[in-house]
Order: sequence, then structure tokens, then C-alpha cells
Amino acid sequence: AAAAAAAAAVVGDGEEANAARAAAAIAASFAVAGSRKESQKVYVGSIDRAVTQAQLQALFSQFGELDRVALQLDPATGVSRGFAFLTYKDPRAASLAIKTMQGQMVAGRQLKTGWANQVSSTPGVEAVTTEEIPEDAATRIQNAHLALVQLTGSGLVTVPSVVAPNAAETL
Repeated sequence: AAAAAAAAAVVGDGEEANAARAAAAIAASFAVAGSRKESQKVYVGSIDRAVTQAQLQALFSQFGELDRVALQLDPATGVSRGFAFLTYKDPRAASLAIKTMQGQMVAGRQLKTGWANQVSSTPGVEAVTTEEIPEDAATRIQNAHLALVQLTGSGLVTVPSVVAPNAAETL
């Protein structure tokens, strides 16, 4: 209605059909301008029950800025259910975290990582995945290794073979 009033003011009185078309165009432009993309959630499974949300945050934030870490808890007991969902600001950071942490040992358990099978529940938000990784992937992997050493006493067991963007070498 507000878009129609704005359109009517622009096109002048007596041109209601044109005003309706202009209103639809204005509304469509808001829908496009108001939509945004976010990184698809990352699934992390086979998490030991003793691992906390804060520890996951400390470890996985080494790959890039996290919007959210959601360790899933049993509603009756408050005990970890052994899996979490992470949301990164940059899908390339999420991709690096998935590739690096797949199969890593944390608190005696081998992690499972991947893109979550969830779609965004927020209207106007499109979830994005990618196979690309950040240009500073080697530094981020090293930081994750150091964080894991601090948390568990041992670092990354194996480092994935990822090709650095814009480089011919394998990390």
C-alpha cells in the first residue's frame, strides 16, 4: 500500500494502472535489495559429550568469523547430543573448516564434517556453499592446529591437501 501511494505520487493522479505497475516494480526492487546471502550451515558430528560450545567456538573460529555455534543439547538432560551446527560469515571459511576438520581427532573422537542439510528459515536469505577456500588457508589451518593443541594437547592429525588459490603449491 505504501509502495502504491509512493508510485501514485510519482506518476500523478488518474494513472492508477501505471501506479499499480510502478508499485509492483518498487516492491520487487525492495525484495531484491532486501535479500541477502549467507553461508550454508556446517554440520559437525561425532563430538565427544565433554566438548563445550565455547571449545567448538575457539577451534572453528580459526577458519573464519562465525555468526553462530549451536551445540545441540538434549532438552531433558542438558547433555550434548554429540553434534553441532556452525554458521560462518564467509562460505569459503566454512569450506576450509569442513575440509580441514573432517576426520580430525578431538577428545578421542573422530569428527565428521559437512554442509548441513538445512535450508535457511529466514525469508529473503539464500544459503550458499562453495568449494573455494580463503587465500590465507595455510595460516588459518596453522591457527586451528595451535588452537587444537591448546584444547586437547595434540594438534591436527592430518592436514588436508588443499590447493591454495592463486598458487601452484599444495598446502
